[in-house]
Amino acid sequence: HHGIGSSSTSFREGSYNDMYESLVERREVERGENETIKVEVATMSERRGLWSKYLARSFPLLARGADRLLSMHATSAASERNWSVWGHVYTKCRNRLKLDKASKIIFIRGNSEILAEPD
Repeated sequence: HHGIGSSSTSFREGSYNDMYESLVERREVERGENETIKVEVATMSERRGLWSKYLARSFPLLARGADRLLSMHATSAASERNWSVWGHVYTKCRNRLKLDKASKIIFIRGNSEILAEPD
């Protein structure tokens, strides 16, 4: 069994930390009026490169899936809206809600908002 730190994997080209350092870019982002936070950013092409260059030999099936996933063009607005609605449904009080019931609640909420919109 070979892990990320194993010397017998394809990671001989560079250590995991070196890979990570070359992948991310650190930025400071304003959060509120008087606060900035530090974030690490990596582009999708950089992430795809990580999988194809370093991880594909050790994890071929996972690398193929990662390549397909990271190749998809996505906009975040619809997915963020969806996650927001799901976040309102799954709360600390409703964390045992089953998926089928939660899906029905989401469906009802979404359709009731559409029906409530003025023509």
